[in-house]
Amino acid sequence: PRRVMAELPFATAREKARSMGFSSQEEFEEYDCAGAYQLPKNPDVVWAEDWGGWGDWLGLMLPYDHARASLAPLALQSEGEYRELKAAGEAWQPMGGSAWTTHALRLR
Repeated sequence: PRRVMAELPFATAREKARSMGFSSQEEFEEYDCAGAYQLPKNPDVVWAEDWGGWGDWLGLMLPYDHARASLAPLALQSEGEYRELKAAGEAWQPMGGSAWTTHALRLR
């Protein structure tokens, strides 16, 4: 029988999601597992209490210390500046779309 991973603890399911190598939320949502396990398409709802964002779920966010070291030389002053760099392909993609929100206030 098919086992839905919503029955598993958050940390176990997150480790499974990370091990599958998804590079984006979109890729995760498009994936359909034909095997014995399937991750819920709405992990943010299933594990709402533990949810730390898609970057955390997929293992795409850098830890704070690495994020700080990567962004500090840019001396960004706003989320807008970060988003402009990201749109131009110059920002670090592993930082994710919410990197400014997640890390920026601690960068200074």
